Amino acid sequence: MVRLSMVFWVMGGAIVAPYPLLAQIVPDTTLPENSIVNIEGELQRITGGTAAGGNLFHSFEQFNVRTGETARFETSPTIDNIITRITGGQTSNIDGLIQANPTANLFLLNPQGILFGANARLDVGGSFVATSASSIDFADGSEFSATPDGETAPLLTVSVPVGLQFNAPNPGDISVTGADLVVPTRETLALIGGNVAISAGRLVAGGRSFEEAQTTPAGRIELGSVREGSVNFTPGDRGLSFDYATGSDFGNIQLLDRTRIDLIGTGGGDLQMVARNLQMNNSVVFNTTLGSLPGGNIIVRTTESVEIMGTGDFSLALPDLTADPNSRTIPLSGLLNFTFGAGNTGAIVVETPQLVARNNASILSGMQGESTGSAGGLTINASEQVEVASSLVGSVTGGNTTGDAGAVVLSTPQLLLRDNGLLLSSTFGSGSGGDIIVEADEIRLIRAQPLQLNPFVTLGTAISSSTIEDGEGGNITIDTGTLELRDGALITTGAIGSGSAGSVTVNASEEANFRGANTVEAVGANLAFNTGITVGSITGGDSGDLRLTTPRLILRDGAFIAANTFGEGAGGSIEIEADVVKLSGMAPDGGTRTNISANSVGFFGAGKAGNLEIRADEIQLDRGAQLIVTSTAGEQGNIILNTNTLQMRNGSQISTDATETATGGNININTDTFVTLENSDITANAQVSSGGQVQISAQGIFGTAFREELTNESDITAISFQGTDGTVTIQTPDIDPSRGLVNLTSDILDPDAALARSCLTPSTRQRGRFSIVGGGGLPPKPYDPVDLPFSTYRIPTIAQANPPEETESEPEAIEAIVEAEGIFQLEDEDFVLGRLCGSSSGSRSHF
Repeated sequence: MVRLSMVFWVMGGAIVAPYPLLAQIVPDTTLPENSIVNIEGELQRITGGTAAGGNLFHSFEQFNVRTGETARFETSPTIDNIITRITGGQTSNIDGLIQANPTANLFLLNPQGILFGANARLDVGGSFVATSASSIDFADGSEFSATPDGETAPLLTVSVPVGLQFNAPNPGDISVTGADLVVPTRETLALIGGNVAISAGRLVAGGRSFEEAQTTPAGRIELGSVREGSVNFTPGDRGLSFDYATGSDFGNIQLLDRTRIDLIGTGGGDLQMVARNLQMNNSVVFNTTLGSLPGGNIIVRTTESVEIMGTGDFSLALPDLTADPNSRTIPLSGLLNFTFGAGNTGAIVVETPQLVARNNASILSGMQGESTGSAGGLTINASEQVEVASSLVGSVTGGNTTGDAGAVVLSTPQLLLRDNGLLLSSTFGSGSGGDIIVEADEIRLIRAQPLQLNPFVTLGTAISSSTIEDGEGGNITIDTGTLELRDGALITTGAIGSGSAGSVTVNASEEANFRGANTVEAVGANLAFNTGITVGSITGGDSGDLRLTTPRLILRDGAFIAANTFGEGAGGSIEIEADVVKLSGMAPDGGTRTNISANSVGFFGAGKAGNLEIRADEIQLDRGAQLIVTSTAGEQGNIILNTNTLQMRNGSQISTDATETATGGNININTDTFVTLENSDITANAQVSSGGQVQISAQGIFGTAFREELTNESDITAISFQGTDGTVTIQTPDIDPSRGLVNLTSDILDPDAALARSCLTPSTRQRGRFSIVGGGGLPPKPYDPVDLPFSTYRIPTIAQANPPEETESEPEAIEAIVEAEGIFQLEDEDFVLGRLCGSSSGSRSHF
């Protein structure tokens, strides 16, 4: 084969400049001092270009680096920025090594896009920016455009570069396929184009090796997808920091096929991804702090969606982030920000309309190893929806850590956790757990498939805060319109160890609805895990409290609300405020009853049970539902109910029963109407110690009574089987509506004694007022008015009046009968019906 080192082409009378036939980097002639490329075997040495202050400008018609080749930019040490544009209208293909001097930033600008192959590598001293922007903007207002008009030489400036401008329609893509791209400590690796796609690739901002990462801080990685608009940047302590101007039109970012992004060093780095849509499929971002320097933040902003898909195998195992960063192991897919040293991690922030995490995806902030640093917070703002399925979102700390976990804050109109989706804050060390704060219009937790971690800890679909050693657990605060839990889903705080569990506060402005259960094989048996809210402690720590406010609280089919202590720590209290509280039924397999309970179980000590208090307009218990406070040791908690109406049906129960040596708790019920039917009981019994006190204040009690033993009817008891019985006090009005019939006298009324035969003269003082309201509190007839008033007066005794003399005369005509106008009391204390003198039936006067 004949090798032609140089040829001339004549086309239409124009002479085309000579270039090496096989050259991949071809300069153009648009600069005052053009770029020069010298080929030395597989090395393409790039010199020349136009210098302006600390900037060196290069311009190429083509820029490609083939497999095994090296493109080396050679500059003086005084150059801060190597600014390179490609103007020939072709995509740049990089499958070799790009080198630059040890200090300069390298900008590679090609509006048609840049593709990095599997063998692409970087060896630059500063930051590296690969972009398909139209131009680079400078602080003095000038620009270096990659789409020059071919006639006017660019005005090259000594000013510093400050931004990227996307003006051309459909800017090219930036893609990385299988490549390892690394920038040094405290520098930035930025890929900003129309779309950005990384498949089976690896991006690193930090040490070039694990040993170097242990002694140097990490840098920054920037992924931006911009279709139109401007992107500003400024220098910082981790290289270049980017800001996306308002009004930009964004494209898509994809991280696919085991892509790994590492920010690793004595202090973790910063990562920002900005796009219309972000898709992560079996890919991971590790932001790792190994030393005492503070870690940076992970920030994701999209205008439409973030989708993170994992491997499909749900796991609670945390990744070994201390392994060699050259490893392609992807134990979890998602966003991870961790510290292993004394430095704190930064935050994770996700802002998007829709966030979806599925199939073992993770968004986690935390600590591992023997870290003394604290974890940064996790903030998710999704303007439309968040869905977490078989995935972990939250903050966690490892077993030997002493720092605190970060807070988890989530805001969205719709939150869906399903198929073991977990929103969690957990600490396995001595530091405190972070709080979980959720604000949403609608929250649904469904389709739990519980995993049994040990006999006491089960995780499925849940919002969970837990402490495993001596750290304090974080609180959970939920503010929503509707809250739906079913299929074994939980909201839970727990403590195993000397630390105390956090509290749960729920405000549901429309409704809280819990139902159902799920079954899992655990501890050698099939166990049913019910739906509900629980706060509890296992050993020495206290349980948290639980507060729930909603117009409608509905629990059915085995759902529950519970505050438990299994050890020496105190049990939590439950406070519920609602318009209507309804509990009904058992779990689908006929197991646990629907219940609200505060319990001291006593497996590991005699902690005191907490109180259960409900304030509601209406409380309904049906089909075996329970309000219970139980204890096997220690003092018993109490039940306090304040309601207008309390209904118990079909074997329902209100109980503060105590077993073994525990004392029975008290029951205090204040209500207007209390209806108990079908063997529904109120008990404050004890086995060995004293029974509790039952106090009921009601306008009316129907269907139950105090008894000295339990029967097949509805009972109220306070029995101690071996100790002292408790007391039952029932307060009702003097007139019991249930006994509204009155025995009448058999004496016949003498009409002469009850009717006045003449008009009466009243005394000057009205004696009172008498009304007929009907028997038993009802009107005489259904449609009669309730109040039929008659005035009563003091009248001299009729017998004291002088009788008229008898004379013979013609009989007088009988006067018309005039109805009585009142009931009058005579001086002898008798009452008669009559009317006042001088009055008529048409004009009745009352005094």
